[in-house]
Amino acid sequence: RAGFHLMPVVLAAEGDINIKIDSPAIRAITEQQAARMKKLRPHLDAGRVGIAASGDLSIRNEDGVDLKGKKELRELVDAENASRAELYKEVARANKIDPAKVEEIRKLWAQAWMNEAPAGWWIQKDGKWQQKPKK
Repeated sequence: RAGFHLMPVVLAAEGDINIKIDSPAIRAITEQQAARMKKLRPHLDAGRVGIAASGDLSIRNEDGVDLKGKKELRELVDAENASRAELYKEVARANKIDPAKVEEIRKLWAQAWMNEAPAGWWIQKDGKWQQKPKK
């Protein structure tokens, strides 16, 4: 899907955690993620990067990427994972919930990102990498 930008479109409130909540800080993070996605998408499409079970992005291989490109890819993935960690904290803050629930928020987002990933992208399930099948 052309519009996929690592921000799941369908997220439900889970118990007392509303992961669809909005705030200026959350908007700023998701805008950074959307901009970064333009550079990440080709790597996700090629299978070099996948969505790990934790919800973080993970470099699966660097095939066909030159030395400069490898450095840029690592920086992109690191920046995206840092944004995700910050997003989880901001969702907890916006919900006015205990920061200890950040791990619970991470799990909800991880599942949502895997569900929303386009067919052909690599996701990690039960400790194994697999290509998301066509529906």
